[in-house]
Amino acid sequence: MPGTTGIFIWATTVTNFLEDDLKVQFHILRSREEGDDIEGIDNLFSLYTTVIRASFGQISKSEVQEIIFVVGAMIFAKQPLSDNVPVMLSGVKIGNSDIMSLIQKDLISITDSGPILCFYHCSFEDFLLSGFFLQELPRFFAVQDQDYHEHQLTMLCLKTLVSFKLHFNICNLESLTTKNVDIQPTVKFIISPLISYSSLF
Repeated sequence: MPGTTGIFIWATTVTNFLEDDLKVQFHILRSREEGDDIEGIDNLFSLYTTVIRASFGQISKSEVQEIIFVVGAMIFAKQPLSDNVPVMLSGVKIGNSDIMSLIQKDLISITDSGPILCFYHCSFEDFLLSGFFLQELPRFFAVQDQDYHEHQLTMLCLKTLVSFKLHFNICNLESLTTKNVDIQPTVKFIISPLISYSSLF
């Protein structure tokens, strides 16, 4: 059991991990190598390593690259993205919702549920950006390339801003001087999260 640092998120992650397939996942946790001197946050990072190895141990090189593109965007986006945005990144095969399904299913113990793609706890981002991560999971090293992921996000935003999706009077308002009209439902329905993100950042 870890020390007090990260103990609650450690327990939560284990619980979520076991929900997927109790017998198989429990065997993975029991058989993982663990030094006697691992305490606190190192133990939590060791658990995260186990989750990723169990989830992505048998995937192809191209799938590794796509996971890197998506996870990198999750880390370096200015705010959490809706789950249909990362499939539009240039490094992800067009319309490849399978990679999102893979991430959401296999990382269910450390990603939040719902339409917004984000990690359950900030400690997982800390893990992804740590030297521990590079040492234990070197084939995912490009996750930490901030310049590259910010460039990918910038290009996606620019493509969105010059597309037909963004145009004058996008919400079809009859008059800008109309008073006592709640336009928020219309805005939320018509303006996609990607358009909002691109316009803001």
